[in-house]
Amino acid sequence: TPLSEAELKEVVREIAASESTADPGHAIDHDEIERFIEGVAHHPGNPEDIRRVAVTLAAAGWPLETFDT
Repeated sequence: TPLSEAELKEVVREIAASESTADPGHAIDHDEIERFIEGVAHHPGNPEDIRRVAVTLAAAGWPLETFDT
């Protein structure tokens, strides 16, 4: 089941809140994004949803690890 726009925004908000207290230099990775998707949507993130979240975070300037989805 793809994330709705509301779920996508919720995942991004939750990651941003969590990352605001992360160690300097910490980069968000694939597994982190997947865990937050599962927490919001109650199902594992599919590759497209993980990509959508990663693109949204990158556009806002959040540091991401390089990963393929």
